[in-house]
Amino acid sequence: MEREMNKKLSKKEKTIADNFAAGDFKKASDHRDFKEIAKKTKAARINLRLEQEVLNYFQKEADRQGIPYQTLINSTLYKVAKGELVDNEIVNFGKELKEIKKEILKINRKKRA
Repeated sequence: MEREMNKKLSKKEKTIADNFAAGDFKKASDHRDFKEIAKKTKAARINLRLEQEVLNYFQKEADRQGIPYQTLINSTLYKVAKGELVDNEIVNFGKELKEIKKEILKINRKKRA
C-alpha cells in the first residue's frame, strides 16, 4: 500500500511527507489562539485519506495540546502552505550558509590587513 501511495507523489512531495512523518519539521513561533480561530472559521469540508501513523501522530499531538485533531491538521497544512512551517534541513542549511559567510568575511579582512 505504501508503494502505491508513493507512486502518486512527486519526489519533492515524498521527501516532504517522509520528513514530516519523521518529525523533521520545526514549528515557527506563533501565538495565535487556534481554538478561537477554528470556532470563527467557515471551512470547506473534505474527505482525506491519511496513513494510520500520520493520523495517530496528529491525534496524540492534538490531545497533548487540548485541541481537536482536525484543527491541528488544518493549522499544520495552513502553516506549510504559507511557508511558516519549514523542514529542519532548510533551517540547518541556512545556518551553515551564515557560518560560511562569516568565515569568508574573516578571510577577506585578514587579506586586507
